[in-house]
Amino acid sequence: MIAWMTPATGGEDIRSHLHLDGIAAHSNQDIANMINSALLEPMQDYTPLSFLSPPANDSELLIVSPSEVCNALLGLNPRKAGGPDGINN
Repeated sequence: MIAWMTPATGGEDIRSHLHLDGIAAHSNQDIANMINSALLEPMQDYTPLSFLSPPANDSELLIVSPSEVCNALLGLNPRKAGGPDGINN
């Protein structure tokens, strides 16, 4: 567990964490649907990458071992913000 995070107890009402006008008028189901819609909205514009062609025969092929990848990942600072790829820099 991250030091500054507190574990969820299950006894808290989600409404106590939402600061929206008129939230009291909505049911828990409506609130859950609004949250889900907000989280899924960015996916509406998602398009998978098209097929990438294989590298040309004259291009240099980089070979990376699993241990090199592991060492590089272990060297990342977890306290730094992630970039567009979501990996901490």
